[in-house]
Amino acid sequence: MPPVHRLLLSASLVLASLLTACDGDPPAQELTCEQVDCGPGTCEQAEAAAVCICPTEYVSTGHNCRSTDPGATHEEATFLEPSSGNEVLSDKADVDVFAIHVLAGRMYRFRCLVRAPSVYEPICPVRLTSESGEVLPISYWRGVVGYEATTTGTVYAEVRNIPYFDHTPFPIPYDYTLEDVGPDQHGDTPETATFISPSTEGDAGLEIPGDVDTFAFDAQAGHVYRFSSGQFSIRLRGPNGEVLKEEARVLVREFTQSGRYTLETYAIQDRFNDGVGPYRYKLEDLGLGDQLPKP
Repeated sequence: MPPVHRLLLSASLVLASLLTACDGDPPAQELTCEQVDCGPGTCEQAEAAAVCICPTEYVSTGHNCRSTDPGATHEEATFLEPSSGNEVLSDKADVDVFAIHVLAGRMYRFRCLVRAPSVYEPICPVRLTSESGEVLPISYWRGVVGYEATTTGTVYAEVRNIPYFDHTPFPIPYDYTLEDVGPDQHGDTPETATFISPSTEGDAGLEIPGDVDTFAFDAQAGHVYRFSSGQFSIRLRGPNGEVLKEEARVLVREFTQSGRYTLETYAIQDRFNDGVGPYRYKLEDLGLGDQLPKP
């Protein structure tokens, strides 16, 4: 190993030891060179740590070496863990492919925004495909791809050129973020709704574009109920699934019939938001309608 690499390796190990000592946390289980695949790089064992030394056209991600230019096919794809980074589309024919390991029942967000001032809509065109090459169903809005995995495996996010880039000089830089947002907090349908009772409040979130959080509650005839959902819109459905009312942020209604009703929290997607984010919800029973103060 060149002397400069050995010096950098020693300095990294000393810094890691100092940080571990300062944090007071038990050290993570270290890997040996026999357990590490550095690909085009070489593995150096120092004390208990295995470190990959990568060629100049690769970067170290800890225990492997990654090409600085994502591949253009599934076989050449760059493996991506939840993180943020930046890449470049070098020309019109360039395609950047990222391999993403997904777990069944979890939701993932892939954000991609172009850093080119001449682009009117600074969003990346992204396609998601399976290991067999099948185009997967996704939700998409303003540079945010949403995907709810039905099986565990690898999917591929493809960033590519589209016509409105034709008037933009290449190379075109872009920023990306991959997030594992976990299981859907609340179901999308009346059958998978979260049951709540009056005086219930809590924190929730729309995890991917097109996500709907559905809540069910039992209403009493003659009572007035109020439901709030932060910055998002609300749709009220009756016992048979019919839409009774829609409002933004706060919905108030007096019920003439007892029964189980559902409330759907959703985002109206426009040029000013990407349809995802946290919110706080609250259901209140305001009492009998004929006993409430009249406006």
